[in-house]
Amino acid sequence: MTRVKIRHYRVKRRKGFWEPTPTMKRLGFFAVPCGPDGPEAWAIAEAWNRRWDQTRRGEAPSPAMVSAENLSPDQAEELTVYPPRSLGESFRRYRRTDEWATKQPRTREEWWRCWRRIKPVFGDCDPRTVSLEDISAWRRAIEDTVSLREAHRCVKIWRALWKVSAALGYCVRDADPSLGVRNRAAAGRSLTWSEGEIARVAKRAWRMGYYGLAAVVAVAWDTQMSPGDVRALRASQLARRAAGEAFFTERGKTGKPVGGALSCSAQNRMA
Repeated sequence: MTRVKIRHYRVKRRKGFWEPTPTMKRLGFFAVPCGPDGPEAWAIAEAWNRRWDQTRRGEAPSPAMVSAENLSPDQAEELTVYPPRSLGESFRRYRRTDEWATKQPRTREEWWRCWRRIKPVFGDCDPRTVSLEDISAWRRAIEDTVSLREAHRCVKIWRALWKVSAALGYCVRDADPSLGVRNRAAAGRSLTWSEGEIARVAKRAWRMGYYGLAAVVAVAWDTQMSPGDVRALRASQLARRAAGEAFFTERGKTGKPVGGALSCSAQNRMA
């Protein structure tokens, strides 16, 4: 029998096996019996080597990625293979730093939200190959298909990610092509609500069975906290005194302590 040298191919008791490394196993690859040692077994092993090469180069998802369900964004990203020197590789390295770990949860959520729009277009690219025309077209597509507010947010996170990539040695800080794009922001919200309108909205939500929504509406109105901060409140954060009730928490983005008192009317509505 002619002896051949094939990567990850082993012969045991005259039978061939394709055996992935520990790194490959973490991405979902597994040992594959190839049959009796010979040309057919060699072909099977080479086919699996080609599949691994495609995953390694970022041309195809890993088996773990294909079969994964209900993964968080960071779990899904850990299963994605990016080419060396790519923006995706840079973002992964950044997520392993203390700077990323100490970001407020709401800030990390904003990065993940924008990365979902950055990744399909630029995730596997060397950031130095991205041009002003690329960024301009990408931003325009988001504004046309989603909203001006979302386009502004994505360019803001792109610029922050570029600075991180530059600090990691992937590009030059002042060569960010997005600096040539005017990042227009949407006009600030200007809608106002009266107490009577809020009372009717909260009561209607309650009568329709949306008790959580009714509570959020009432608490947000009384405390002037953002809906995101209100959704994160727990009963343990409610302080009761003879003068009334109040919530104490931290701002989701800044981490600064904040408190908000509940009015008697809100307490009565929620009673």
